Amino acid sequence: MNLSDVELLLLRASSGLVSFGVNWLLQSTLLIAAGLLAVRALHRLGPAAKSAVYRTYLVAVVLCPLATFALSIGGVSGWTLDLPTPYVFEPVRDPTPASGNTNTVVASSDWRSGPQSPVEPATSQVLPLVPPEPALPLEDVDHTDASRHVTETIGDTKMQLADLAFVAPVRAESRSLGIRFYGLLCAGLALVWMFVTGTHWWWLLQAWRMLSRLQRSAVSVDATEAECCRDVAGQLSVRMPKLCRSPLVSSPFLIGIREPVVMLPEDTSDLPLRDVFIHELAHLKRHDVHWLLLRQVCQAVLFFQPLLWWLGREMEGAAEDVCDDHVLQLGGSRLDFAESLVGIAALSTTPLPTGVGMISRRSLLEQRVLRIIDESRSVSTRVGRLLLIIVLLSGIAGTLIVGLVGLSSETAHAEADDPPVPRSEQESRNSALPESPAAPSPKPTATTENSSPIHGMVVGHDRKVAPKANVYWFRTRVNDLAPMRPKLLATTDDRGHFSFTPPTPANVSEETASWMMREHVVVVAPGYAYTTLSPISLRAQLNGTNHNPGIPGLNAKGRAIVIAPPAGEPLRGRLVTIDGQPVVGATVRIRHAIHIRDNLPLASFDATPFPSGQLPPPGPVQGETKSVAPSLDWRERLSSLIARIEPVPQRYAFPSTTTNERGEFQLPNIGVDRLVQLLAEGDNIESTEIIAANRKLDKIELSADRRQIHRPMTIHGNDFLLAVGPSVPVQGRVFDIDTGEPIVGAFVRPCRAAGRMIGNRGDEHFMARTDAAGRYKITGLPTSENNTLLAFTMGDIAYVPVGRYVDTSQAAEVADTDMGLKVGVWAEGRVFDAVSGKPFTGNVNYYWFHNEELEAAVPGLKYSDMADGLYYTNSRGEFRVPVLPSRGILAYRYDGVPFARRADGIDNFPRGLGADAIGDKNIYYTMPGSIIPSNYNFVAVVHPKPGDKRVRIDMPMAASPSVRLQVVVPGGDVTELPKLEVYGLNDRWGWQEKSPRELIVEDLLGDEKRKVFVYLRGAGLAGAAVVDRNSNQPVSIKLAPSGSISGRLVDEEGEPITDATLVRGSYYPNAGNDARHGTWAKHPGKRVSPTRIPVDEQGRFKITGLIPGWHYSARVSALRMVRNQMGNKFLGQAFVNETVEPGEARELGDLVIRRRE
Repeated sequence: MNLSDVELLLLRASSGLVSFGVNWLLQSTLLIAAGLLAVRALHRLGPAAKSAVYRTYLVAVVLCPLATFALSIGGVSGWTLDLPTPYVFEPVRDPTPASGNTNTVVASSDWRSGPQSPVEPATSQVLPLVPPEPALPLEDVDHTDASRHVTETIGDTKMQLADLAFVAPVRAESRSLGIRFYGLLCAGLALVWMFVTGTHWWWLLQAWRMLSRLQRSAVSVDATEAECCRDVAGQLSVRMPKLCRSPLVSSPFLIGIREPVVMLPEDTSDLPLRDVFIHELAHLKRHDVHWLLLRQVCQAVLFFQPLLWWLGREMEGAAEDVCDDHVLQLGGSRLDFAESLVGIAALSTTPLPTGVGMISRRSLLEQRVLRIIDESRSVSTRVGRLLLIIVLLSGIAGTLIVGLVGLSSETAHAEADDPPVPRSEQESRNSALPESPAAPSPKPTATTENSSPIHGMVVGHDRKVAPKANVYWFRTRVNDLAPMRPKLLATTDDRGHFSFTPPTPANVSEETASWMMREHVVVVAPGYAYTTLSPISLRAQLNGTNHNPGIPGLNAKGRAIVIAPPAGEPLRGRLVTIDGQPVVGATVRIRHAIHIRDNLPLASFDATPFPSGQLPPPGPVQGETKSVAPSLDWRERLSSLIARIEPVPQRYAFPSTTTNERGEFQLPNIGVDRLVQLLAEGDNIESTEIIAANRKLDKIELSADRRQIHRPMTIHGNDFLLAVGPSVPVQGRVFDIDTGEPIVGAFVRPCRAAGRMIGNRGDEHFMARTDAAGRYKITGLPTSENNTLLAFTMGDIAYVPVGRYVDTSQAAEVADTDMGLKVGVWAEGRVFDAVSGKPFTGNVNYYWFHNEELEAAVPGLKYSDMADGLYYTNSRGEFRVPVLPSRGILAYRYDGVPFARRADGIDNFPRGLGADAIGDKNIYYTMPGSIIPSNYNFVAVVHPKPGDKRVRIDMPMAASPSVRLQVVVPGGDVTELPKLEVYGLNDRWGWQEKSPRELIVEDLLGDEKRKVFVYLRGAGLAGAAVVDRNSNQPVSIKLAPSGSISGRLVDEEGEPITDATLVRGSYYPNAGNDARHGTWAKHPGKRVSPTRIPVDEQGRFKITGLIPGWHYSARVSALRMVRNQMGNKFLGQAFVNETVEPGEARELGDLVIRRRE
């Protein structure tokens, strides 16, 4: 094969690159192996010393090629390794006949045409070979003669020498350059090297750009968080980094080369912020981001060195260990910090390669946790000076010694016995080589998240493995009428290891409400407290998959760590009747539990409880920002406990007990310092919810409030005594009202118990099902005349639910209540996107317009006021709801899982769709209750005709076109504005924080005119506009100085009202509700109901963000007990149609709120 000068240059370059790569591979292998062996030999070194060794030898790997070059310049020789030559001189053989040789040559007119038929012997010619002469160096070859195209005539055959299959050697003046297989290999390897290195660098560049965009879109943190970070920076003697938070961040990390930034997730209420800042600022102090960049660059260039990847993993582990030790050195609790790591790891996604954070590789988590909770180990945050000098000297010496390793290549010579390859054959080989296509993206497998086993390990808080621990699994879903019992799937072996595969139910994708299923795991280890978690969090801990159901999981690459908390003090109590007699044989189960200390979830643990009677230090209040949050008290703890939606089956996996002959019970293995929600049940006692702590504590009485505590409640300490009320069983029969036949398998549950509303979540213990005779029995209801039952079915007959009042206050032994159900009509349909056809998930409720004839014919029909949440769409958006043969309404409400909301784009669809076809858009006076269309996504009339068995009601939902907004700031650049507070972009969300580029109005109804309010808090500017679907885009909103209104609420005696809130709008018709009626800015310290403005202890209030030219009205409400229920009660009107001038701070003085009779 003849090579041109360019081809020769490329061949030399690729050969040299491969030679350099092999040389560097050998040098780096020696250096990294030396460093790893040194650390292994000195295993007692702390992580700081290990980190110094790893860093030194990484720098040695980088500098070693430079050392080799410097030594070669100095004339120092070393070891060499001979590699094959990439090319040879191919002598072109002289065709002149000579005696003595009779090699046969077969000629062809065109070798490039592919395989040829053999030439007949009569036409074959015999060419003599000439003995070869000594080869010349490359610079002595006459390239013109060597590449000359010679044509000779042999007999009747005309042939070209370049086309011969085998030719004699040419003389010295007629030599050609030929490439060897090694030369082709070098060229290929060089291309692969450059491609992979370039791809890796491009990937790193994209990661840096992604983090840059993430930083630009992030928002600043609260002042409390900044002050905490500033204090930590002072202790570590480092410069205070920039702090940002973002909803796209799942765990904290540090980024930035020139300007360091600590990124925090949007919700930091569950994070130990001081430990987080210590850990991240320790990374900053150690310059770990710079070392991470150096390591990534080295791995991009030397990607084929496996030891370099191993070194990188060890560097990462050592860096994390050092930063962990900084946390412990500055007073962090070992157990608390280990628990925080596991909690963050369960929800963290795969980390970006350009940031350092608390969570990196899942495979290192087990080692870190065990190392942190090992109290026998001392912390290591810095290296001694002498040891550091030794490490540096060893690195320098290793670099110089390994730098002596070099490569040499002999000058290429022609070899007479090497058979040259003809041009045509070589070209045919080259043309047959396929081009290297881009590697196709791996397709997701068809397996679901349940198809691969989950491997884990249970480790006690005392650093011991937990053998014989039981791992229970169960599923729950929305409106679970028949909750499954937990299944025992695994028991840990002697090493604490377990493995299980969550079962997959049949046709789960078709089952109604299957999209709302959740999986749960409960681990019960002997001698420890129980732990709750989910298979998804276990998989996330293993391989970083998203915390979403329905996403295909990956096979586990290691073992998830489950920390078994300490058992804690057993919870003891005694139950008696109101007459003081012991309650014998009552079942006591655990529903929920939280830490008394800091409201951590049940899976957490704490080995340092607070002394009896003392409260923990202040903490955040749920629903409010930390800057104005009061201290964490028992009310907040209780709110956090009872606000949780209980997965009912876990009651049967948690420890449970029964009362003895003295009414006493004891619940072990709850955990340290737990606040527990219990459920006590028995045949003749009221099913009672008990709140208790497993520590000595005086009984605490809490009144109802405007948050989660809707009725007075009591918190008991350990060894408590509680009197429970009596109960009368309710029993009866459910039958077909037309035939009198019993209905088997019907559901019966209370709607109200002693006037208290009971929903379909959390009170499943009252649920009963009818037997073969249609009979049911419910125990545990309080003795009251204000109990209500609901009967319904979920089978193939369209029975319409009915309700009945039940008076248990007069019954002696049992209250009999029979209920007859009426067969209605099936309303079937589908909820879907009108354009794409995509289905939507959610629940469909049924209401009917008043029909005296039907309500008289079906007793209890109008009392079925709690039948909401019974009927759901399936995965195809299909539903089936029983309705009456009368005019009514089907109301659909979207209820997709959180991760699907954005994918479904439901926020682009207006609420109250379909109301135009019904009539009044504000409210429908229906039975068993009135409905407001805007509370639903779609409403449709259903009106079966006489004799109909089923009717079809489809709900095609059409998205609304969006309207863009443009903010105009006097004398300012809108692109430089920080986050704006905006109200009205979406009808569902109220006030939102948006950047100027995110101002898009969604979900507008056809003729809706929506008010949009913008507030720039830092500058005190505000503005508004009214938009509709036909607005010219972009709609401009000019910001101007805003005003404020303040005052003081007093009663008729002049005393301040201190427990009220101001709500925008007017209670009176035609007052404060005009087209220019505005919405004020949200309260800066509230996330829940932010436009409800609270008053202080003097009754004073201040409302900000008022726009000049707009009208404002406020009514006053407060939490009061009404009809045995806590709720907000209207007290009076504070002001109506007030206006402000630009920048005006208006004082209204004392506002007398008069009692309403």
